[in-house]
Amino acid sequence: MPAPKNAADLFSPVKASRPDIIYASATGLGADGPDAKRPGQDLLMQARSGLIAATGSAEAGPTIVGAAIVDQHGASLLAMGVLAAYVRKLQTGQGTRVEGSLFQAGIDLQAEALAMYFARTVEGDVMSRGRNIGSWYHDAPYGSYALQDCHIVLSMNDAGKLAAALEIEVLQALVDVARYA
Repeated sequence: MPAPKNAADLFSPVKASRPDIIYASATGLGADGPDAKRPGQDLLMQARSGLIAATGSAEAGPTIVGAAIVDQHGASLLAMGVLAAYVRKLQTGQGTRVEGSLFQAGIDLQAEALAMYFARTVEGDVMSRGRNIGSWYHDAPYGSYALQDCHIVLSMNDAGKLAAALEIEVLQALVDVARYA
């Protein structure tokens, strides 16, 4: 019998003898393809998926996320896949193969940003933003701001309501300015 070339080849004989088995595998860059044997590790996948570029800015450069988020998200996605396969098995009696990769998890973490990027028209370089702005795909003032004695974070605020709440006339004058500029 020839040696298995990929995960699908490994699963086929197992499935033939146990059609109800759930077979799960996780890799760095996918079970097959030109990069299947390359190392997969959180920091490498943060870089390869573009996550550190999106977390950083044009001015500051790439910024590593402050946790092993790709490892954690990849494990969560695999667990959800196994759970879905188990529900299928309970309903149909059939097993299945579940595959996950760290690279896919790194891309999945950016799904909202990528959808926003392709769904709206934005002028200018989206990666150029103030260092306090939390992401390149949310309208300002989404971010962290230094105050006199502390920091404050603002998330998806209506600029008019924010100006009224803070009672700042200068901010009120900016209500009609494009917040994504």
